[in-house]
Amino acid sequence: MVASGALLQQTVDARPNFAALLYGGPFGVMPPIPSRLPPIFMAWAQDDNVALPLIVRFHTALTAAGHKPEVHIYSAGGHGFGMKRQGTTSDRWIDSLYYWLESQGVTRAAAK
Repeated sequence: MVASGALLQQTVDARPNFAALLYGGPFGVMPPIPSRLPPIFMAWAQDDNVALPLIVRFHTALTAAGHKPEVHIYSAGGHGFGMKRQGTTSDRWIDSLYYWLESQGVTRAAAK
């Protein structure tokens, strides 16, 4: 929720250079989606029983506004999988984020 709020700031200079949204998005009424946003990474698990509808709604709003976020949808992991090892493919989301950051020109050392 916090990352999506920072991403959707009305003032372009107030937005981050990129956003990594894990199992989250804006709560409540969907805010307007600006036409220009920084690169976005999204990851969630299909068995998230807390925020799945919000995540899907935000992703749909982003793509409807013409954005193409990097999206990783895991079959299992639940809500808040984070760095917790569960023996699911969501255990490796951080590697996907690092690869994506590198493709955006951010080095692994700078991302830590």
